[in-house]
Amino acid sequence: MKYWRNVALSVCLLANTAVFAQVTGRVSGTVQDPSGSSVPNAKVELVLSYEIATELLERVVGPVFSHIANTLIDSFVRRAEAVYAKAAR
Repeated sequence: MKYWRNVALSVCLLANTAVFAQVTGRVSGTVQDPSGSSVPNAKVELVLSYEIATELLERVVGPVFSHIANTLIDSFVRRAEAVYAKAAR
């Protein structure tokens, strides 16, 4: 993974261009009732979308960024499950 990170960084520096054409994110949902209590089986949606600026960068940086983004989202989900599973008990 370190090798690919270095390759991606090198390509970005050499290309002298923005990596992303766009990046957007959104978190939505409600996890508490009016009294502030946790709601069992509440659903929260976490959305991350991005478009990489060029086809070359997509080929080089795309897989690395996808791995990073998926790791962050998986960590977010695990933490939310740990916190809210305890609160629901």
